[in-house]
Amino acid sequence: MLELKFLLMIKFLPKKLFDTLKNYTPWIIGGIFVLLISINILIYYQYVYLAMKTQPELIDEEIVINDRIFQRVQEDIEKRKDALSRVKETKYYNPFTD
Repeated sequence: MLELKFLLMIKFLPKKLFDTLKNYTPWIIGGIFVLLISINILIYYQYVYLAMKTQPELIDEEIVINDRIFQRVQEDIEKRKDALSRVKETKYYNPFTD
């Protein structure tokens, strides 16, 4: 007997669900719309409004440069400049002109 009631309930469930969705469609769409607008306002607040209002913090610490590393970087830059200037000065054969 209990199984029969359950099977009948399952049989009528899609019809009840369809009728409920049909009656409350504007409310459901309105709720989804309000939810999406709320999410958009939150995203705008976090990424646009707060980003414009916050000021960068000033750093009072003195920057310390390691002279040995700085010298190595300078040498590397000089080597690259030399290699680039050698490539620019080299005349290569142009096969398209005779």
